[in-house]
Amino acid sequence: MKSSDVISLIALVFSIISGAISLLAYIKSIKRQKIIDTIEAYRTLQSEVLDKFVSYKKSDVLTLLENLDEPKIKEAYDDCRAMVAKIEHFAVGVNHNIYDLKTTDKLGGVHLIYLFGRVEPLINHIRNLQDESERPFYCEFEKMINTLSENHPECVFKKI
Repeated sequence: MKSSDVISLIALVFSIISGAISLLAYIKSIKRQKIIDTIEAYRTLQSEVLDKFVSYKKSDVLTLLENLDEPKIKEAYDDCRAMVAKIEHFAVGVNHNIYDLKTTDKLGGVHLIYLFGRVEPLINHIRNLQDESERPFYCEFEKMINTLSENHPECVFKKI
């Protein structure tokens, strides 16, 4: 083997190692960015939705559903639907791996699980109004909660 062949082989090995290091750095930066995006999206969700739902109990949601004829109640019902829709949008990001599930869990997985339990009557009410051939409303929210619940078996909410 000539010395020029050895030098070429060494250069090839270093090129491969350099490429592998670059690929690992790229993958790590993508994961880091996903975590940052998750934190930002969760922060927005918390300020726009979760902080407003803190005071809601399951009984409050049931009261809303029983009194939809009253204008003030109808307005609160519409607000709740809009907030649950925002959670659904966030859940789409989590379920499609745009946002990081592990980070979501650390930020408030247990809170989201209990929140789902409180708004489940609203979700069921809306699903009962929709055509059966349609994909169920808020199925991404429910899928995210089912995944989060696997990590938190202590978080059981009573189904109606």
